[in-house]
Amino acid sequence: MSKTESDSTYEFLARIHRLAQTAVQRWGFSPKTILSRINHSENTTFRVEDPVSARLTILRVHRVGYHSFEAIRSELQWMTALRAEAGVETPEPIAAGDGSLIQTLQSAELPEPRHAVMFQFLSGREPSEHDLHASF
Repeated sequence: MSKTESDSTYEFLARIHRLAQTAVQRWGFSPKTILSRINHSENTTFRVEDPVSARLTILRVHRVGYHSFEAIRSELQWMTALRAEAGVETPEPIAAGDGSLIQTLQSAELPEPRHAVMFQFLSGREPSEHDLHASF
């Protein structure tokens, strides 16, 4: 990656971070909330910690064009069914203040709106890269 590409990636991630920082208020987080990016690939995922309320959650900001609103809703329904009907521990999506699970976020800094979902935080660890087969 060239310096120009890394600079543009850094600025893009900074824009997504500012968008997410503003968006967490939709879920009732305080202005003192700390967002820590934990992943950026298809989506950008943040650990969300509010020192005022002691809430800890995960925010996923979706990449434009990767999944439609309907596909995201279907994924959330599937995760809920896995948890309710099969006993699979999946993170529970958290509704925003308006009652919806999927928020559409806009920013003057980004050319297109993005969908976002807040999830319950589940503790755990990544499986070892050397023995992924055993984990499944």
